[in-house]
Amino acid sequence: ADLYAPLHQKTDNFALQRRLQALNLADRRAEARKLFESLPPDLKTSDGYLPVGVAIYERSGLLKPALTLAERALQKLDVLRNRLIWIQLLTRLGRPVDFRAWLQQTPHDIEGAALELISLAQLVDRYLEDAPRALAFGYRALRDGYAEPRIHLAYALGLIIGGRSSKVTMAAPDRVEAGTGVVLINDATGEELHRIIETASDPRIEREELSPEDGFAKRLLGLRVGETVEIAKLGTAPQVFRVGEIQTQFLFAFRRTMRQFPALFPDNSAFGSITIDDSKGDDRFEEMFAMARARADRGKELENLYRDSVVPIPMFARFAGASIFDVWENFSHPKSLGLKTALGEEAEFASGRACAGNGVMVVDPLSVYAWSRMGLGPILSKLKNRLAVVQSTIDSLRHLVEEREGNHGRKSGTFGYDGDRYYLEELTEEAAARQIAQAKAALELAEALPVVPAETDQQVPQSVADMLADLNPAYHDSLIAALAPKRALLTDDFGLRVVAQAAGANTTWTQVFVQRVGLPGKLTHPEYRQVVGALMDLVLKARQNYRLNKQYAEADELRDTLARVGVTVEDTKEGVRWKR
Repeated sequence: ADLYAPLHQKTDNFALQRRLQALNLADRRAEARKLFESLPPDLKTSDGYLPVGVAIYERSGLLKPALTLAERALQKLDVLRNRLIWIQLLTRLGRPVDFRAWLQQTPHDIEGAALELISLAQLVDRYLEDAPRALAFGYRALRDGYAEPRIHLAYALGLIIGGRSSKVTMAAPDRVEAGTGVVLINDATGEELHRIIETASDPRIEREELSPEDGFAKRLLGLRVGETVEIAKLGTAPQVFRVGEIQTQFLFAFRRTMRQFPALFPDNSAFGSITIDDSKGDDRFEEMFAMARARADRGKELENLYRDSVVPIPMFARFAGASIFDVWENFSHPKSLGLKTALGEEAEFASGRACAGNGVMVVDPLSVYAWSRMGLGPILSKLKNRLAVVQSTIDSLRHLVEEREGNHGRKSGTFGYDGDRYYLEELTEEAAARQIAQAKAALELAEALPVVPAETDQQVPQSVADMLADLNPAYHDSLIAALAPKRALLTDDFGLRVVAQAAGANTTWTQVFVQRVGLPGKLTHPEYRQVVGALMDLVLKARQNYRLNKQYAEADELRDTLARVGVTVEDTKEGVRWKR
């Protein structure tokens, strides 16, 4: 970006295009937007500049100007690539109704790259629940992008397993026809053959495809399950194969991906498998049990890491393979570790109060979710003139709502090991509905807060940027927004505050913010006590967990920390009491 700076003016040339792209890739968002907005109007909407302009606005969370540019792009060139950008922006703005009509009218033969077609398939599946059309787009994408693992994963996981198309996928045809798959079984040897009579152009045998004009395909046509066909084998007598299963082309493609993925992409571990060998008797499930034990051991290691170190919650979630919201639910459980919010030192409180009293607080997604779950949303919304979020925080909570709604009605649960026994917990219908309501409440709270651009003139240190690179993007964006003048990051995650401070950001947390901003007349004393009480419950759960694990030194240290800030904790026969 710096090398290109002296090589261009505000007119169209190669150096100007490359500098805009480089500034965006270097995450110098404010600089990139300033340069783009300085261009003449006709240049900003030209083919070479409009896509990067959309990307610059979108990266900062400035979706409305990005949408304006995307709509201008469609006026000039209405292709699938531009339509998907337009749909993504409307999705992030919470306006799916604006693109449903276009999805309904999309021609089945629309042109596009494989990644674009699989994205279209997932959109049709999610927003129209039109399984036949979604599967048709997905099948085209899989054939066009067969060498790309992302296409296989999106088809198998996003469309078949995670989508709404299972009934159409699994419906078994009565007989072998053009466009169906077949599983042939040699009962004498146990050998299986998988073939599909492919109606699309250029069928390939390495993909187990046969042309309808192929001689063997013609012999298969019309067969039903249980009927047989002879197959000539070189050097041996013809062998008899029985039709074991007839599949739709969509199910065949899914099963083929599951069979061939390890061989096609040996370095990609996205799909795993376990083997259940009935000959081992009671030990046949040992591989599953071993996985449960390993997961439990990993969980203990992570708990010790969080207890003994300074680890931000989003990093903990990544290590655990869970969402940040699931981690909060776990930490708020009575037998959990509890959330590390502060050290309890007076200097820490003084710094937090000073930051809280100056400017706007950018709230991270976990704190927004926690406020909602603790019932504090209506109280803290009274202070929203001093609070803000970035667009990616809203995106994260919207994704949580969509994920929980998408899983509603499906049986799901957790298989685990608690050190003594194995268990399988099933999510009930009532619990699933409650989770959806909780996610929606958190999203509503986030949408009620002002949105600030995720950009600043201050550069995030590379070590911090690298640390945040693989985490939920809302955390990187929240930090960038908090680095702007007269802003601070508000988070109840102590580890995240340490990282933000290392990047040069001012930080505070809920208790101190409410005390500094809310008490001078904006909140009543009962409201303030309700906020502090909810936060104290989390702290006392952590202390109770220490006591249950006979970690009395840690429990006493936490009690002493609370005492330093004026909170007295008493252990009584009736339970724990605290007063201030």
